[in-house]
Parts: sequence; C-alpha cells; structure tokens
Amino acid sequence: MKQEQRLSPRQPFDASVRIAFHHPQHGLAEARATCLDVSQRGMQVKLDQPLEKSTLVKVFAAKLGITDVATVRHCRRAGFHFRAGLEFSSGFHWMHGR
Repeated sequence: MKQEQRLSPRQPFDASVRIAFHHPQHGLAEARATCLDVSQRGMQVKLDQPLEKSTLVKVFAAKLGITDVATVRHCRRAGFHFRAGLEFSSGFHWMHGR
C-alpha cells in the first residue's frame, strides 16, 4: 500500500469548479470541473479534458469561497474523465476556522 505523502489530510467535497488556463493552441481557455476532495494545500478535480502537468490555473470555487492560482501536479485518465491534482500556489490555508 502506498504511503500518504500529503502534509494535510484530504476531505471529500462535492462542488462545481471553474478552471481558467492557457491552452497551447487556443489561448485562454476555461474548463468546468467537479471538486472531489480538498486539503489545506490543494484539491482534486474531475474534468472532461486533460490539463498539462505544471500548468498554472486559476481556480474559481464559489461553494468553497476559493479564487486562487494553482499548479497542476498530475492529471490522469479515469474512465471517461480525467482527475487532476491541483496545488494552491499561495500555500492556501483557507480551511482554518471551517
């Protein structure tokens, strides 16, 4: 079994998320995603298109009160969708007091 490497635990969370990013061929692009879980430093999302590793993205998650810049740490196919791990660039500590 793979050992957990996260500094803070994930919490399941179901919320709609918008992700803005620079697409290599189309310029500024936006994707709709579903947040699957969150932690103090990032979130995992499910979306219909892949995101390139190391891409900077802007995350808009109204239900969580988040508008922040994140880096794509990984993106893998999961059935008909993709799952991407996003790490907040600001070391986001939005969960304090929740």
